[in-house]
Amino acid sequence: MYEYTDRAIKYLDRRYIRMFGQLGTLASFDELNVTASVRSLYRELERLTRDIFLRIARRAYERADGPGSLDAEWVDALLAGYDPVTKYVFSHEVERKAARFAEALIASRQAPAEVKTALRLWSRMAREYAVRVTREATKKALTDRGVQRWRWHTLDGGACSICAGRNGRVWRPED
Repeated sequence: MYEYTDRAIKYLDRRYIRMFGQLGTLASFDELNVTASVRSLYRELERLTRDIFLRIARRAYERADGPGSLDAEWVDALLAGYDPVTKYVFSHEVERKAARFAEALIASRQAPAEVKTALRLWSRMAREYAVRVTREATKKALTDRGVQRWRWHTLDGGACSICAGRNGRVWRPED
């Protein structure tokens, strides 16, 4: 179920590295240019990430034999909601990360370190949300198909202890 998501995350990470790498010289700019450049970067990061999340959602929904299709509005609604795992709303976090990164670049004498930190934090957030998009699209497909319960099957010996402990248990889509 998560193979496509894993490949998408790797693709995003490569793109993020290139995008953040273009900011290496920003430390010499004035505060206004840094702020504008960071805002522009984060708008582009969000656009790219949402596009890939839509692809992930459609693929997960299709793989779970969903009877229809998912659209950008579904992804937007998911990202607009509070996530109990990350404990924030995606859109709010994009704004917060952009503001924090701009402040760090302006105040720091270590711009490369700040770029590296911002990249790591963005990539981590995208990874967490990619998994959530996959999970929620799969649950939606099952619900749309009328599935009321399913049995968890841990397929390989490389599963974590949580997944291995769920083997054989019966779940409802809302679980």
